[in-house]
Amino acid sequence: MKQVYDYLEDSAKDGEVVTYGEIMDEEGIHRARIAYVLAAISTIEDDGSHLPLSAIVVNSGTKTPGTGFFGLSEELKNTPDDLEDWAEEEKHQWWESTVEEVHKFWSTQ
Repeated sequence: MKQVYDYLEDSAKDGEVVTYGEIMDEEGIHRARIAYVLAAISTIEDDGSHLPLSAIVVNSGTKTPGTGFFGLSEELKNTPDDLEDWAEEEKHQWWESTVEEVHKFWSTQ
């Protein structure tokens, strides 16, 4: 997990988003484990009062995060209380602003 965390940290510092596939290829993680690893990293970030580093991880086809990202963000209370009632476009805008904040934070680290 440390290797994935470091990979995401470096990508965030560089202002990048990465795909699930890139992480799996780069770090040798099986598809079945990627959600677990990203959830663990998000929980660590939450404990450190940071926005979820996993926000920069997207599906290569849609260029957006998976539903697990939004679900875990709600569980960790990183989202507005009524996010589940928002239209998809509003959720996308919230996610984009979260990515900007993640990049901003990590660019200074």
